[in-house]
Amino acid sequence: MFERHKLVFLTQMTIRMMQKNKLNIKEDYDIKKVLFLLQGGSGLDKSPAEWLDDKSWNSVCKLAEIPGFEKLTEDVSTTWSMKFKDWFNEISPEKEKIPGDYKQFEGRFEQILLLRAIRPDRLTSILPIWINMHLGPGFTDCDGTMLQQGIVESSFDDCD
Repeated sequence: MFERHKLVFLTQMTIRMMQKNKLNIKEDYDIKKVLFLLQGGSGLDKSPAEWLDDKSWNSVCKLAEIPGFEKLTEDVSTTWSMKFKDWFNEISPEKEKIPGDYKQFEGRFEQILLLRAIRPDRLTSILPIWINMHLGPGFTDCDGTMLQQGIVESSFDDCD
């Protein structure tokens, strides 16, 4: 396995463990959420928020179809627009408090989905944080010489 594949592999493995309820911290597996992470959103709608591009706006609209995010379009465009703009403009929004009624998503899979919608460029920063939280730093901080088989064996040792 190449270094560039490690994050994809670890994300797949962590999501699979989430599906099997084998994570250290309880996360609810929802196929709609996983599909959103993989596919994002698409559409031709124009963003009502001048700071958010149309592609991200369409992702926000798609995310609003998932339970827990029903008010996201309204919050991003009007209710919490300025707070979301400030969060959007942060260098590392994954390390900042999420605006509005979404603070309960911090450190959870839902935070990844918010970043996927609004700041997809930060996915490679949030995923290792989430994986570390569930699997421990030994997985994302391991060196390139660790064999793929060793990673798989050590990750599923306590899944029996």
